[in-house]
Amino acid sequence: MKRLLYPIIVGIILMILTSCSITDMHSGKGTILYIQMVENSFYGLLSDDGEQYEILFLETEYPEFMVDSLRVGYRIKELEDVVSLNQWGTVVEALSLVELEE
Repeated sequence: MKRLLYPIIVGIILMILTSCSITDMHSGKGTILYIQMVENSFYGLLSDDGEQYEILFLETEYPEFMVDSLRVGYRIKELEDVVSLNQWGTVVEALSLVELEE
């Protein structure tokens, strides 16, 4: 029985590790922006390198960060196969957000 479980467990661990590559993760500093579109509005993250990110579930997971022009430090993960109606930037999941005092 143990001989059968070992390859299965190793396989599951490898699947988990390879499902999220390092290139899908980003960290840095940026600014939360309130974006007003014609049909809707939302909050986006503009990184200091100029990249635009749309944080999925910001309203439910980090409501205290829904402040226009708020400076933040962030760790995010790109979400593949996710489409946004806003089409403003790369859709991401926030792994951590920290308000910066600058």
